Amino acid sequence: MKISLIRHAQTYANVNHILAGWTDVDVTEKGLLEIKNYKEKGYYKEGTHYFSSDLKRCLKTAKIIAPDKDILINHRLREINFGDDENKTYSEVGNENYFRNWANNNFKPFNGESIKEFKERVNLIINEIIQKNYNEENHIVIFTHSGFIRAILHNFFENEKGFWKFDVKNGLGYELQIDKVKKIKAIKPIGE
Repeated sequence: MKISLIRHAQTYANVNHILAGWTDVDVTEKGLLEIKNYKEKGYYKEGTHYFSSDLKRCLKTAKIIAPDKDILINHRLREINFGDDENKTYSEVGNENYFRNWANNNFKPFNGESIKEFKERVNLIINEIIQKNYNEENHIVIFTHSGFIRAILHNFFENEKGFWKFDVKNGLGYELQIDKVKKIKAIKPIGE
């Protein structure tokens, strides 16, 4: 079985370096054009099942990539919740120290999620999707967020690479190969 994890198109929050985990920000025109360009280049493979975060940046991305497909929407596929720090710029929250503390599980923003809580949520939903849809021939496509994708990769590499070290560009992501015991056995970047 394959799972394609695709990050949403570029947003105004991405451009302006604003924390927008659960905030429903819109995509940019540039972001939509990039998705269309990647689609024309054949970066996205046909899926058998489609899932998306409920936030419009993922839904708009999904509608371009898979316009005629039924897409199951699930709020548990959302980005990490930045709590009271939502809509603040990176510089307002302290930039590198903020993310370093968070990645080390030393920090939880008020009314938000810690990395540990976030990774637990990600693991629950991804395992649920695998269990309910496992078939060697299936190809699951998930439209989600960079943090969600990083959480899966971080767990696969058993923390040997830092959480924030994974590069997940807008409109791209990773394809996972799932084995018969329903574990990730291979990872390949989308678009390579």
